[in-house]
Amino acid sequence: MKSYIRTVLLAAALVAAASCAKPLSSVPTHRTVVEGERVTLSFSALDGLRATKLTGVSEANETNIARWAVFAFEDATGLVSYGTSSSSAPINMTLIAEHDYTIYAVVNYPTSGIGALDPSAISTASDLTNKVSYLTDNTYNRLLMFGSTTLTPARLDYDPEDAPGTYTPESVTINVQRMVSRVDVVKVAVDFSAKPHLAAKTFTLKGLYLTNVYRTARYGSDYAFSELSATRTAWYNTGGWHRGESADAGIDALASNTGINVVIDGSTPYNVKNSFYAYPNATPIGSDTHAMGSWYCRCTRIIIEADMDGTVMYYQVNVPSMERNHIYSVSNIVIKGLGSKDPEVVDYYEDGESVSYSIETSDWDGDYSVTEES
Repeated sequence: MKSYIRTVLLAAALVAAASCAKPLSSVPTHRTVVEGERVTLSFSALDGLRATKLTGVSEANETNIARWAVFAFEDATGLVSYGTSSSSAPINMTLIAEHDYTIYAVVNYPTSGIGALDPSAISTASDLTNKVSYLTDNTYNRLLMFGSTTLTPARLDYDPEDAPGTYTPESVTINVQRMVSRVDVVKVAVDFSAKPHLAAKTFTLKGLYLTNVYRTARYGSDYAFSELSATRTAWYNTGGWHRGESADAGIDALASNTGINVVIDGSTPYNVKNSFYAYPNATPIGSDTHAMGSWYCRCTRIIIEADMDGTVMYYQVNVPSMERNHIYSVSNIVIKGLGSKDPEVVDYYEDGESVSYSIETSDWDGDYSVTEES
């Protein structure tokens, strides 16, 4: 489903249409045309609040609007107008007909905490696009979204004696993108047919989680470069929960399911879809050094944590360069051997492949997909 806010300009009525995720709407009322007339716009976005969880993600949840704001900028003057709203109330603002505006929409922005957005503190477009957000500003039913479009409100050139309902509405759509990426683990299976000594062991899937997750992004870009240094402070969960490096409960909820504890074997896979949320990470797989000394950029990884007859093992799935509003669906995960004793270190204890998988990358709105295998 597309996420957008629609603006509809209608003669004789202020109305709004909401579709799928996010819409905006605007219209002038019946009046005599005057050069440079001011046009009242009404922006609306409607959706219901829904809850979900890691293993029960709903599309409605991921398009939910709980709070939103609209900003109008004119090049010559900067911020012209802004408004805020809950999902059930429209935002009205007055702009000048035939003037060019850039309209920004921010959905589900936080009002408290380190990443809080105060709309009254925004005076230029760069104030908004350079605003740093934190991954924990997102929750399952309130994913941060951002988008913009250009808008030139039209004058209504009509005869006042005509019936006002005869004019064709003008509509403008603002596409808003989720700032997070989504990582799906579709299924985890084991195949120890070539290694009977492992097939004799009990394989317990303890949990799934993400490591090496960026802490920040900017509203107008995938990264907050001032936050990205060669230190661990730029990241959440650098190296795994077992090191005690989890930042807070917010990231734990978005990026981990550590209480699975299900025994699987060659005939009984773990067949429950898990969905995790992370900020984009541009590190390509080939640039990941796995270095554990000085901190280096790393791929975001899915870690499969398992217990084999009392020995904890980790299996890595490297997610390719991640962009906002994209889904990385990992399927065909097959455990074939011993893993590593460290989630960040490739340290297999026997020859041969330990885990295989394929990753399909798709636009969250379903525009295209690319499949990679390992």
